[in-house]
Amino acid sequence: MARMKIFGAQPIFTVSDVFKYASADDDFKKTPVRLMRQWKDTVKSVMFQHRAERIKPIYDIWNEPNGKQFWSGSNEEFFDTYKNGYDQIRSMVGGSTAMISGPSISKFDVEFLGKFLDYCLANKMTLDVLSWHEFKSEDDIPKVADDILLAKSMFVNNPKYAALHIKSVQINEIIPQSDQFSPGSILAYFTYLEKGGADGACKACWTESNGKSNCFNNSLDGLIDAESMQPRAAWWAYNYYNLSLANRLKYTSNNSHVVGFANYQTNNIQVLLGYYGNKTANAAVTSVNVNLRNVQSLASFATKSTVNISVLSIPNTGEKVMDGPNPIYQTTATVSNGQISFSVPQLYLSGACVVNIN
Repeated sequence: MARMKIFGAQPIFTVSDVFKYASADDDFKKTPVRLMRQWKDTVKSVMFQHRAERIKPIYDIWNEPNGKQFWSGSNEEFFDTYKNGYDQIRSMVGGSTAMISGPSISKFDVEFLGKFLDYCLANKMTLDVLSWHEFKSEDDIPKVADDILLAKSMFVNNPKYAALHIKSVQINEIIPQSDQFSPGSILAYFTYLEKGGADGACKACWTESNGKSNCFNNSLDGLIDAESMQPRAAWWAYNYYNLSLANRLKYTSNNSHVVGFANYQTNNIQVLLGYYGNKTANAAVTSVNVNLRNVQSLASFATKSTVNISVLSIPNTGEKVMDGPNPIYQTTATVSNGQISFSVPQLYLSGACVVNIN
């Protein structure tokens, strides 16, 4: 919690995780529908704790209410449970300005979202964050952008739902278990989250090959190895994506399975490439032709006639630790009419690479 405050991060707090979920062990009796007083008391205690700790999280009232793993009742019973949690939050000190998220369903379901938002309208509730989870894999990852754009069109920007005052769209769990260590898929997710205009996203956590969950082992949901605390290839994909956020340069790709981010770093242009897709339909390795235009507009490149190019590889090594990206290629290129053209010879499927030009 202390580190979170230092970084200025706003946590998303799932209240239902504190209440716990019904299971066969309790004959599916532990539900707010049967224990409404206990449910309200749980919400109240969470609010008291956060006020004492001076934290202002986003309250995610219930996790994945559209699946039997986390919800055993009907949609209507969930809506009523959500409202009781919502009312409890709003009634407390600081509750009127608290950020509340929902419905956090396990996949994009436009019909469920419509029914949920209609219920919120009918009961004069507001919704700060519209949320759901995205676990599309391989060739389906671009559909993440389609889902976000459809939700914005149908709900966020629809005058019918203006009274809800939806402030943002957050995909509060992303990336399926099958792709969780894939640098190429990770970068593809970031690409299509940006194209859809998501306001935020959170990596999901999963079980690893040892049968243990990386949700609770201080491994950043599996980005680092829980035993050695060393980074995995997935961590490097997140790291270089973060570095790409400042001084972004425009980037386009004519290969639908290669995504990229380019940015300017004082004396260096950095291009981050990711290659994703179905293993049976895409080549195991591909080459990428890169063409940089108008580089003379960047101060440190204004008078250069040649540049040095180095390529670092981030292959999909799964759960193995990786000290850092591996140098695989170096070359030079001429600057002609403000353009730099070169090829990256080896980009592996589900992997990524970092290209530095200086």
